[in-house]
Amino acid sequence: MTLAILAVSQLSSFSITDAFAAYPAHQSCDVAAAQAARQTGTPIEVLRAIGRVESGRTTDAGFHPWPWTVNVEGRGRWFESRQAALSYLRQRQADGSRSFDVGCFQINHRWHGDAFSNLDAMFEPMENALYAATFLGDLYQEFGDWPKAIGAYHSRTEIHATRYTALVVARLDMAQLPAAVQLAGTPAGSRSPDRPPQTILTSSSAPPASAGSLFPDGDTPRRSFIAFAPATN
Repeated sequence: MTLAILAVSQLSSFSITDAFAAYPAHQSCDVAAAQAARQTGTPIEVLRAIGRVESGRTTDAGFHPWPWTVNVEGRGRWFESRQAALSYLRQRQADGSRSFDVGCFQINHRWHGDAFSNLDAMFEPMENALYAATFLGDLYQEFGDWPKAIGAYHSRTEIHATRYTALVVARLDMAQLPAAVQLAGTPAGSRSPDRPPQTILTSSSAPPASAGSLFPDGDTPRRSFIAFAPATN
């Protein structure tokens, strides 16, 4: 059992749905990311930026990661509710689809679904964020470098990893939360001392993010990345 699976399983004693029901959808991923960062030591700036690259959506409240986001076979969709997203994915499963990305951090169901109790749990912002944060922390332990860990979250093929890291770096300056959200969340958990929370990236030399195009990546069993173009239910 991996650290990521252990981390997600430890959430079973909490009422995650109740804890996040008070937050509007456009805040829930960032609140979950803040809590996951406190528990794992993964840099909050990195989690916020990855959330925006993976599931970012523009609403009246601004540009935020969106919890009811799915990608099936290279087509990303934002849904207005978790139930609508679940209904869509269950229909696609019935039609034979097995590999798809779920939630705030677009966790791939085919390769990572066994870490969650069910498909519904993958949409829970806290479970989704904690799995992503722990996975990133494991990659940091492997590479000893946050840019390389970020790239490997997407792909272990260098050209794809480098492009993905640039997209994330370009989003770092956009990844600041309103004060109301910064103060939200549950008490901090313990931080692993060998996962320093400091961010060693800068956005001054990064190319601009390309948020309007789809970038399917099929070369790796670890991640499947998509930068979302507008989609309807």
